[in-house]
Amino acid sequence: MLGVLALTLLPSCLFLEVIPYWRLAGWAFAGAVVGITFCALYLVGGRSWVHHFAFPPIFFLIAVPWPARIEAPLIEKLSYLNAALSTWAANVLGTPAIRRGVVIQTGAGMVGVDEACSGIRSFQAAVMVALFLGELFRYAFFRRLFFLFSGATLAFGCNVVRTTYLVRICDLKGKAAVNLAHDPAGFTILGITLTGLLGLAWLLRGKAEMLRTEMLKLKGAKADILKS
Repeated sequence: MLGVLALTLLPSCLFLEVIPYWRLAGWAFAGAVVGITFCALYLVGGRSWVHHFAFPPIFFLIAVPWPARIEAPLIEKLSYLNAALSTWAANVLGTPAIRRGVVIQTGAGMVGVDEACSGIRSFQAAVMVALFLGELFRYAFFRRLFFLFSGATLAFGCNVVRTTYLVRICDLKGKAAVNLAHDPAGFTILGITLTGLLGLAWLLRGKAEMLRTEMLKLKGAKADILKS
């Protein structure tokens, strides 16, 4: 298996040299590297090492671009949903806005929800941080799923707030002001998302420690009863 995975690296490297953005070749290369890592761990420490060190090699796959058949429909759905919710929020806040596909029209101009503004980058960052913190704090499986879902929801909600803010800026100050506020708003929302994930991780960690303490108390009480 180690030899087969090593041979897989050669065609993957050749294809990536010619077509750097071909995602299938990227996944083939990354999968081969992760597989070689698992083989090395197995040869050194057996199945126990593979099980113990499984998360770090797999975690690096987060950096590999998603397959286009998954990413493109997700970006499209996030863009339409973001535009719809932002248009509704802008009208509630007093800014007349009309959605035309993924473009929000105001009296002073239009604000487009493209790939960068769809929330996919914040979504991917939230997924990465949620997986990392879930492993760091050794959460149970269902707790990790809840944390992952909460992080993705928080990222999308913050991105809707960002788009609504840009629509308001466009209506109040014009299209030129949107270009100036675009990047600062994006970095601010990303910071809020990551801070929210850290806060949620701290809360979940506190509850987990309380549960462990209660379980230890119950075990101690049960042991005392058995002794008596």
